[in-house]
Amino acid sequence: MWLDHTPTIRTYLVAIGLVAACIAIKLWVLVPLVDGASIVVPFLLPVTLAAWYGGRGPGLAALAFSAMAESVLLLPAGWPQGHLLADHIRVWFLVGEGLLVCTLVSKLKQEEQRSWSIAQRFTERQTQWTNKERTQARRSRRPEVDPSDQA
Repeated sequence: MWLDHTPTIRTYLVAIGLVAACIAIKLWVLVPLVDGASIVVPFLLPVTLAAWYGGRGPGLAALAFSAMAESVLLLPAGWPQGHLLADHIRVWFLVGEGLLVCTLVSKLKQEEQRSWSIAQRFTERQTQWTNKERTQARRSRRPEVDPSDQA
């Protein structure tokens, strides 16, 4: 059973790894540079990369881990007493932007699959063309139908 789901599990592990790397970068690089101010923008990168690599599911998993990390681990005050309204708004904007990114990336992947299937059908049809049809297609004309083929 583990071997059957290895590619799916790998995409979710990549999503979690991207968020963990983002947490480490934010804690050790960005927070000292901005004197502890809350920055949410870096958490959009793992969401986008996970959605691009694995699709909607890993993108949403990265979004959930990013939102949890931002709200629980990385905000300056404790949860929930010391949070300001701006901190809540910042996390909800992260969630909204992440949902938008996951939706757009899944639509992009659907259209990519659709275009590949159209291209595959076109090449299959093109291999069946006669020389006359190929010449006409190169001239951007629709292939003429032979009247003897219709009968």
